[in-house]
Amino acid sequence: HSLADKLCLDRFYVQDNDYRGEPPPERYAAVIRALTRSLQSDGQRPTFRRTWQHQSKASWQSLTDLPTKVRIDNSTSDQFTIIDVFAHDRPGLLYTIARALYELRLSVATARIGTYLDQVVDVFYVTDTRGLKIGDESRITEIREALLEAIAMFENNSI
Repeated sequence: HSLADKLCLDRFYVQDNDYRGEPPPERYAAVIRALTRSLQSDGQRPTFRRTWQHQSKASWQSLTDLPTKVRIDNSTSDQFTIIDVFAHDRPGLLYTIARALYELRLSVATARIGTYLDQVVDVFYVTDTRGLKIGDESRITEIREALLEAIAMFENNSI
């Protein structure tokens, strides 16, 4: 949630694959330190631990034949432009999408992040910097193309 004083408040539910059940207190401290370092950094891209690895781009593309797609909807909500992203799931993809939205100077009011088998379906309710829906068709095209390009670059660099 973006606040009037240009602060951003987010709440995440994170499941730590290194622990079953509740992680120990030292794990919380390590995560807090890592988040603090990341927020105070000069914008360096975080590193991601690879939890599974494909042999090639062709191998992960063969998991599903659904192409990467960005759909932008301006009719469902009166307040927000809704961006739906469909792509192959990989560690770092959500960061790539979030970074692109930030670079496009969009404010994310709500995000619904879903993964179904190997396919992500991420939905973002966004406004411009003035809190308004994206009304200009050329701006909508720019947003769609920038997201597709960011995801394509991420896919090409993650093989």
